[in-house]
Amino acid sequence: MRKFLPIFFIFFSTLYAEYLDVDKLFLQRSQRYSLKDADKIIVFSAKRTGSTLLYNILHFLFEKDGKLESPHYPFTAGKRVLKSHSFEEIKIFKNERVFYMITVRNPLEALISELRVLTTQGKSLEDFVHKGLLQHKRYLMFYEHMNRIHQRAALVKYEEFDDDVEKLIRYVEAIFSIKVDSNDVELIKKGYAKENVLLSIENLKDFDKCREISGFHGRHIQTEEFYPPEEFWQVLEKEDNEIKRYFSKFGYFLER
Repeated sequence: MRKFLPIFFIFFSTLYAEYLDVDKLFLQRSQRYSLKDADKIIVFSAKRTGSTLLYNILHFLFEKDGKLESPHYPFTAGKRVLKSHSFEEIKIFKNERVFYMITVRNPLEALISELRVLTTQGKSLEDFVHKGLLQHKRYLMFYEHMNRIHQRAALVKYEEFDDDVEKLIRYVEAIFSIKVDSNDVELIKKGYAKENVLLSIENLKDFDKCREISGFHGRHIQTEEFYPPEEFWQVLEKEDNEIKRYFSKFGYFLER
């Protein structure tokens, strides 16, 4: 049986040495890094794909000094680094030089993760799965379209950086042709480590509450096993094979 959901087991330790506030971490950066050939970076994705982690790293590295302490939302034109799940929001930048960073994840695991944090009581599970898969497909198609029209865009696969913040930093370095100072690398690794983020959100009991600047939600990180109901798998089996074939192009398979 395929292991359908990566599990992160947390053992809190009273010896966890240095708590770093995720809403102030960027104030300790050594410098603002140069952003070439783009006016803005937009982290654009479906939910539960690692977009918040990537957004915070990019915010740390590239955001203008005067906007570092701006709330992560609402989506406003004044910031250099933005994050959105909305196709409507990004339309305001159609005439600007935008670099899209599109985080993706196996839709199966992303939907299970969304089930874990969202209240679906009274809602149709069939509707949730069907619309969710179409939404994930839409972001991948957006990436393909950006490539066709030679708009700068990069695909960032959740599975490749979920447990390796430094690997994500190195990917960002390669994409934007920068070299991150070693002190900044260590600060990002410590500050956005899962243990530290958990400490930063421990007083947020529900997913609808979040840190104002970083955007990390309550229950953002999984600390215990979660299994979807059997109905979830039954609904998934009924999905059209065409959409399953589409996801397989990216190495994603909708299997239990």
